[in-house]
Amino acid sequence: MGEWRRAKGDERMVILALDTSSAGGSAAVARDGRVVATRVGDPLRTHGEQLPRELMAVLEADGHALHDVDLFA
Repeated sequence: MGEWRRAKGDERMVILALDTSSAGGSAAVARDGRVVATRVGDPLRTHGEQLPRELMAVLEADGHALHDVDLFA
């Protein structure tokens, strides 16, 4: 698979990944090509109930906010 890079001189690309293929779902943050934070959701709650909070929590775990995300996956 290819490598994602930002503009020259800025190498801190932040990727927010979301998986809804399971009942619980999951979210992860990758920075500079490495997964740095993950969260697994509660399968007893709907994606709509939990994912907004989980996405923000996984970003905060790595010290980021939504506006820091360069790529959504």
